Amino acid sequence: TVSVLYWTFAHTMPAMRRLHATEVALMRRFARLDPARYSTHALARDFRVSSATVSYWLNCTHLPGQLKRKAPKNCLKAMRARRRHVGKLARATVKINNRTIPAYPSTTCIQRQLRRAHKIEVSRVTIRTDLIALGFVCRVRPRVPCTDQADFARRYTFVRHVIARRLTANRIIFSDEKLFTTNDFSGRSMWVSKDGHALPRENARWPVKLMVWGAIGRGFRMLKILRNRTNDREGFKLTTESYCRIVLQGDVVNALRASGKTFMQDGAACHTAGRTLRHPA
Repeated sequence: TVSVLYWTFAHTMPAMRRLHATEVALMRRFARLDPARYSTHALARDFRVSSATVSYWLNCTHLPGQLKRKAPKNCLKAMRARRRHVGKLARATVKINNRTIPAYPSTTCIQRQLRRAHKIEVSRVTIRTDLIALGFVCRVRPRVPCTDQADFARRYTFVRHVIARRLTANRIIFSDEKLFTTNDFSGRSMWVSKDGHALPRENARWPVKLMVWGAIGRGFRMLKILRNRTNDREGFKLTTESYCRIVLQGDVVNALRASGKTFMQDGAACHTAGRTLRHPA
């Protein structure tokens, strides 16, 4: 046993000495850099070592052959400077169409600007850590109606019209269209037994299409099926001409007139066309 240990020690010590000397040379070269300007993965790739080794070097308080290392102090100083840049970028705004929006709303945008303007290479995780340390939080952006001034003007006109005519929900009939196909748009998940299999969702490239027009109001309900008589796979194309000729005719017009209510539509092109607005319905 002693002989085996001696042989192992004698043959492995030179290799360990060479490995130690190589690591010392890399660590001394590493100490001359500014680690705050590079990510851990970038340093590991350049020095051909693991990320854990780079993390160990960053946490070292001294290097072999040196009494102390100044890198931690410089690293802290560089981190503070980087966070000042991150904070300025996160607070920067631009004005587009009378709207003030963030110039760099995501960590990816901040990462690119840091690389472009300040030559700082860091990961998005590092930027996220900096933002949290600076007091920023990540919020989900809700979908809201368009805030264009032209849209506001149209909405004000509509509100003034409603107030002038004293329209209420009881005196309005709203209509819209919906295109249905034969494709399976059900949920992705399906409850089955342990030995059962989920049924596939069939989706054809050119499915059969069917459009349904509907109008609804208090005490009023009406549906109208719109089909393409020549080719069901192309579907019914709703244009101003087809809307006035097929939808706003016959029983639809008579029912709307008999209700004595205001007929309302959305802002589709076929609904706001001059011919549609001048229609006798």
